[in-house]
Amino acid sequence: RVERLPAPASHAAVLLPGGGGLSTADVFAEADRLGLGRGAEELDELAGRLRKAAGSGASPLDYAGLLANDLEPAARSLRPDIGAALDALREAGTPLAFLTGSGPTAVGLFPTIGGAKSAATRVGRDDAIVCAAGSAP
Repeated sequence: RVERLPAPASHAAVLLPGGGGLSTADVFAEADRLGLGRGAEELDELAGRLRKAAGSGASPLDYAGLLANDLEPAARSLRPDIGAALDALREAGTPLAFLTGSGPTAVGLFPTIGGAKSAATRVGRDDAIVCAAGSAP
């Protein structure tokens, strides 16, 4: 189900593409093999909490504790190098690092574009992408 929410407060992101990709089907199969997943009741409760937090127009950094990618352990199982990208973002100071979708792109969120640019420099990867988020022209 898709639901319109207010734009989040301005923040910034650093994306570290993983290169080589990962098959979504393979990641879901690995998640099944690892016994990952949540029950419907837990997902419904989390969805309500996320809807309330995101519906206030806050930055995702304000509700970082609600943001997780349940496929991350499966993706990391298939591509351990993903962990290095997430670690690099954390070491560069991101308050929140996570994997996009079924991977392999790692994302770090920052309060400001300046902080994101500085972090990207510290990460030292030529493929780092820095972008502003939370507002559209």
